Amino acid sequence: MSQHGRYADGRSYTLPDSWTPVSAALLETTLAKALTALAGDSSTQRLSYFYNPSGEYAGTSFLDAGRNSESSIEADDLYAVSRLSITVSNRQGRCLLEPGPARQRANTILASLPSTLAITDDLDAAVLERMWELHNHFRTLLSTGTKDSNHWVFAAKLCARKRPHLFPVRDSQVCGYLSGWKALGAGPDRLGRFATDIQVFAYLMTHEAVSSLLTDLRSSANEAQLRIDRGPLRLLDAALWTQAIESSSRST
Repeated sequence: MSQHGRYADGRSYTLPDSWTPVSAALLETTLAKALTALAGDSSTQRLSYFYNPSGEYAGTSFLDAGRNSESSIEADDLYAVSRLSITVSNRQGRCLLEPGPARQRANTILASLPSTLAITDDLDAAVLERMWELHNHFRTLLSTGTKDSNHWVFAAKLCARKRPHLFPVRDSQVCGYLSGWKALGAGPDRLGRFATDIQVFAYLMTHEAVSSLLTDLRSSANEAQLRIDRGPLRLLDAALWTQAIESSSRST
């Protein structure tokens, strides 16, 4: 029997056979953390730092990084990802930019995921499997001697660059913050694995309270004349990451 993931608006979607539904406890924890990151004047202030074009945070650079081709990986994409504290190795770059099997496979999977497809749409097992294929393809381009965390973070950020409505910008800071700084990895209440993280973000992005706070945050940013990402998933990414960094710095 197929397993199902949960949207917060009452809908459900079919999971691939190898995926396990996220626990209600983890969804509750991540929702509380997301609401904290989105609420209050401090969220707008954090965005002002993140999107300051004269500062060292990457918001505007990632937003402005050249042309984002819908159908292929280009040098602009690798520059954009490098703004998010990712080192793109020579081997990775050549695999993705030069004609060959790695570039062809990436472009083939991209073609199967429409650029308009959003994480709030009616996902199904087939879409989720193609999402995993793209993420896994990017992840395996790193040499085996590189730390595993660098594999999945590079993959997560390049996926988010190419399909910004579908893939969240996942890294250890965001996943750590959302889970209450629990260790990342396998387990019913842990983040840091693709199958778990995607279900969590699908839930958050369809929650009425999250949507309302994102609208409020966008209005506050507009009043402050901040140039921010247009898509709601990217805006949630920015709010979560800046809150995670602030929360992490307070605990050290």
